[in-house]
Amino acid sequence: MCAYQNGDARSNGGASLPALRAAFERASAVLAGSRYSEKENAMRPIIFPRPVFRKPAPSRWACVSDPVTCRRCHHEWPDGDPAYQMVCRGCGAPPGRPCCRPEGGNERVCFQRDQDARRAGLLISCEGLSWDGRHDKPMKLSLSRSLGACAVLSGAPPARRIAA
Repeated sequence: MCAYQNGDARSNGGASLPALRAAFERASAVLAGSRYSEKENAMRPIIFPRPVFRKPAPSRWACVSDPVTCRRCHHEWPDGDPAYQMVCRGCGAPPGRPCCRPEGGNERVCFQRDQDARRAGLLISCEGLSWDGRHDKPMKLSLSRSLGACAVLSGAPPARRIAA
């Protein structure tokens, strides 16, 4: 059987129109094991794969054993911030590592870590202008990795490389 369309002869392999319609309906029918009915099959939700969570890249590097000075009272710790000897209750950072809050701002220790260091006698209250007695002692951050440096997710935006 031949059909003419746009002046060209097209063959349907000798099958009749009802046989072609039945084959199409069988091919488009929902499988018996499907959890959707024939009506729901047309409106079946599209399921996208879950996004892969990537840990943000560190924007800066810092060494916790570098000397630190309080900006308020100018007290200096030549061996680094004594609060880093404690486990952080705020973010769960181990001793000797910077705080790891996911929103950034980790160049300063968590409030709980400072509080624990004061209770343990490692820190004294700040004599400068401070409402809570905490020292303002941010770590010195660097753009490049050095010996003994840890990754720090700071509040600053990532460094942009300028092409020369």
